Amino acid sequence: MKLAYILMAHKNQQQVIRLIKNLNTPNSTFFIHIDKKSEMTLTPDTLGSVNFELLEREEVNWGGFSQVAATLKGIKTIVNSADKFDYIILISGQCYPIKSNLMIERFFEEHYGQIFIDYFSMPYDGWDYGGMNRIEQYHFMDQASPDDATRKALPPRKFPEYLKPYGGSQWWCFPLGTAKYVLDFVDNHPDYVEFHKYSFVPDEMFFQTILLNADDSEIKDNIVCDGLRYIDWGKPEPPYPAILTSEDFNSIMNSGKFFARKFEMSIDSQVLDMIDEQRQ
Repeated sequence: MKLAYILMAHKNQQQVIRLIKNLNTPNSTFFIHIDKKSEMTLTPDTLGSVNFELLEREEVNWGGFSQVAATLKGIKTIVNSADKFDYIILISGQCYPIKSNLMIERFFEEHYGQIFIDYFSMPYDGWDYGGMNRIEQYHFMDQASPDDATRKALPPRKFPEYLKPYGGSQWWCFPLGTAKYVLDFVDNHPDYVEFHKYSFVPDEMFFQTILLNADDSEIKDNIVCDGLRYIDWGKPEPPYPAILTSEDFNSIMNSGKFFARKFEMSIDSQVLDMIDEQRQ
């Protein structure tokens, strides 16, 4: 089972190195996107024997299409690679595996062909305004914002009529065939890509909408509403999602998931030590 990890990183170099080395196996390759604004540097000297490739850098802005653009670069690089991977797993530098690499590889071997992505139909009660403000209004997360008069004169946005919008978590696990389907859709629907350049947090809608509207039975019959991540959105105080600490250890390890996020070594590195000891 050959796994390709798309790793989105922008800070915490030592934490990112720790993540990669803990996920590394002879069957894994890492396609690493480092935000163009970041001073991070990852080299063979810092990563050792890890198989990795640095993706062309995109300047990523929170809430902007740039996050999707960087992800698509990773997908395209993997699909065009001479190596033929079985699964693509999208992670961030603040993710961490909570199951052993052997268990991760066995899981994807046993569930080969299934698509693991969290999703829900929009409008969705768990998002402000059902999330519809994300797509019905213009947002300028990657572009200079126009003045108030220009903004007020903008017409309402219309979601592509041939699609129903879906949302969910940004993080997913795709078999290679699904990645190829996504790239074909993007190539054949430039209007969909252009639309999301002015959406708000499109990384939480872009892939869900493509896949949940698929008329390909191999896609729609294999979608599992589970991103395989433990993420805590329930804490009363920001940041959201919560930074996981040692106090969350039991909840993390009893979640049945394969990865968890978000971690911050500068806040609590002990929780990662505890996870490493448990997942041996």
